[in-house]
Amino acid sequence: MMRSNNQKRHWLTLFLGLYVRLFRTIVSFLVFLLGIGLFALLITFPLWFVATRHPLVYTTAVLSLIALYLIWKAIRRLSDTSREELKHFTQKIIELILLLVLLYFVAGFIASARVIPAIIAALPTLGMAGLLFSDTRVKTGRS
Repeated sequence: MMRSNNQKRHWLTLFLGLYVRLFRTIVSFLVFLLGIGLFALLITFPLWFVATRHPLVYTTAVLSLIALYLIWKAIRRLSDTSREELKHFTQKIIELILLLVLLYFVAGFIASARVIPAIIAALPTLGMAGLLFSDTRVKTGRS
């Protein structure tokens, strides 16, 4: 059974079309990865540069941004709260500060390669994190 030139050309065109589509997909994926990489570089390189050349400025800026965010969230949350909600919010803030202090000690122990103190400090840290992120509020009868 002989195939005509049109049939051969049809199969060749179909076959090459699949390869062209595969090649376009691979190239578009690589261009996408390149775009993500450039975007990440544009964000992380200036941060890394400032953090390594001026660590005090970087630390102050980051902590200031975190503090401003927390103050903004606190003001929004406390604008129209009841006494019970204010008490609960204050308790959560105290737990958060205690958790951050415990995390600081755990990180210090880990950085200095002290395994036993790190494990001992990690246990209350995990407990505090559990208390902080579990929302077991007492219902007051209001909805």
